[in-house]
Amino acid sequence: MNNTSRLPPEENSLLATMVVVFFRIALGLIGLIALFYFYCEINKRYWDFRVTHMCKKDGGLHLFESIAISHEEFLAWGGKDGVRGVPIPSEENMRFDIPIFERSETKTISPRRPYVWRSVSTYVRRSDGKVLAQHILYARRGGDFPSPAHESYFFCPSDGLISERLISVYGETK
Repeated sequence: MNNTSRLPPEENSLLATMVVVFFRIALGLIGLIALFYFYCEINKRYWDFRVTHMCKKDGGLHLFESIAISHEEFLAWGGKDGVRGVPIPSEENMRFDIPIFERSETKTISPRRPYVWRSVSTYVRRSDGKVLAQHILYARRGGDFPSPAHESYFFCPSDGLISERLISVYGETK
């Protein structure tokens, strides 16, 4: 009898069994990783769908009244020639020389992966407290398969520069 194996038959079958067990464990781990990856992707798609739906429902800029300012006021507020938009201070900045301010509020919708929130920016005239505009934004951050890459994000489509729609500047630009 010509036996080409160098291991005794009982050790040969033990080695074969160990190889099979190793491959089954490896396949099981790869399967679990693939399932977790697909769970992450499906969960992100679900929240992106929800964010899109919430954006369509009440997201975006709701403009109630716009105001006009002179070019001198634009510069006094911190605007710069050649740069789009007028800086609108937050309520905490206490810029009483500027007749409007922004009040922001953020509400967490999903605190876990992914992080989903609703942000409301209300633009108020200081003299009478009238709300001039309200911008509602829904957003999702994260929920990705763990990796060293930055987290992905998704949010309502942009309405452009809010201050350009809320405030018009008249007069000469230099």
